[in-house]
Amino acid sequence: MSSYAKMWFGTEYKMQWIDCPLQGADVSPMGWSAEGTLLNGGGYAKHSWASHRNYVFEWRQSSARRMAQIMHNYRDGVYGRGLIHFVDPLTMDFNVLPKQWAYPALMAGEANNPFLRGTALSTVATPNNTFNLPLQSARVVLGSLNGFRSVDSVFIPRPEGHTIHVWAHYGITGQATAGVYVIPVDDLGVNGTPVRVAPSTLTGSPVGVKYSTGRGIRLCVMKTNATTATVDLYGLTARVTPTTANQTLTEWLGGQGNSGCRFVGSPTYIENTGVNGGQISYAASFKEVGDWQ
Repeated sequence: MSSYAKMWFGTEYKMQWIDCPLQGADVSPMGWSAEGTLLNGGGYAKHSWASHRNYVFEWRQSSARRMAQIMHNYRDGVYGRGLIHFVDPLTMDFNVLPKQWAYPALMAGEANNPFLRGTALSTVATPNNTFNLPLQSARVVLGSLNGFRSVDSVFIPRPEGHTIHVWAHYGITGQATAGVYVIPVDDLGVNGTPVRVAPSTLTGSPVGVKYSTGRGIRLCVMKTNATTATVDLYGLTARVTPTTANQTLTEWLGGQGNSGCRFVGSPTYIENTGVNGGQISYAASFKEVGDWQ
C-alpha cells in the first residue's frame, strides 16, 4: 500500500484521511478449518465457507507523533466507540463490499445472516448471465416485515471527495417494492430515504445508483409494503471513485471490504528519534466483527 499516500479511516461518527500503512500489509480472511489423517490412511480437510477479515498494519518508522496519536485516539474511543471502518485504496475500483454482501449465498443456512437476522437463508441456482456471477444465489424471504431495519444492513463509508457506485444483481417474486436498497447517510449521520437499486439485467449494461455526498451509505434488503416477497440475491458490487462520472460494470468480482472492525489489543507506539519534531513507528491490528456481533 505504500505507493498510496492516504486511506479513509475511522468510526462512522468521525472519519479522516490517514497515512497508508507500509507495503506488505496482511489483510487475509480467516475462517474455521480442520485437517487430519484417517485410520485407514486417507486424509480429510474441512473448513467453514464464510470467513472474516483480519488486518495487520504497520506504519513507517518516520511517522509523525500526531499520526500515531490519532490511531491511539480511535482505540480509546475518542471519536466514538462504534466499529472501525476504512476504505483500502487497493479495493476501491474492485468491490468494496464485504465478501458476504458481494456473494450473499456464502451465508446460506445461517440464521445470523446479515440480510434478515433470525431467518436462515436457502439457495437457488443463479440464472445464466454474462457477468461471471456466483453459481448459487441467496433466497431472502421477506414476510410481513417491511421498511428499513439497521440490524439488517451494512455501512459503507464514502471517502471525502469520492463517489460510491452500487449495482445489484437480483430477482424478485411477490411485492414489487422488494429488492436491494441504499440508504444514504448525511454528514450529520442521519439516515435518508431508502432508494431501491433496480435489479440489474443479466446481460448488457446494468444500471446502478451513486452518491457523492454524505458520510456513506447503508445497504439492505427490504420492501415498503407488508405483502410477502422473495428476493434472490445473485451478487452485489460497490466501487469508490474520485469522480462523479457514471461507471460501467462488466463483471462481478468478489468483495474485498469488511462489515466493520474492532481493534485487536492496542496499537504500538515506538519513539525512534527527535528529528523533525519527533518520529514514531506504530502498528495496529483489526478483526472484522460487524456482521457477527
